[in-house]
Amino acid sequence: MALRHDLGAYDIVFIGSPTWNQALSSPVRGFMQRSQARLANVALFATCAGRGADQVLAQMGELLPEPPLATLGMLENDVRHGAAVRVGELVEAALEAWNRKQPTSERTTGTRA
Repeated sequence: MALRHDLGAYDIVFIGSPTWNQALSSPVRGFMQRSQARLANVALFATCAGRGADQVLAQMGELLPEPPLATLGMLENDVRHGAAVRVGELVEAALEAWNRKQPTSERTTGTRA
């Protein structure tokens, strides 16, 4: 299936996967393999019922041309209670890492509420 948008047009791409028997899901693996050349600045997240998120994040990282900006493994309980905080931390970490990669003159300044 062709993408509607060019991944290269985005500063950061967030990719997530469920854990399937402590492994990366095949649809996400296929997407990452097909899109590998366009995945320069990526943050990763994985969800799981009990264990396996770390393995999935490692498998996802192996499919990237460079290390991810940030990663997040979330248990089912995390998803049900407090996901917004955890995802917010992932976004903040990814933005900070992306910003450090930019030339000093192009860096953005973030504000916190």
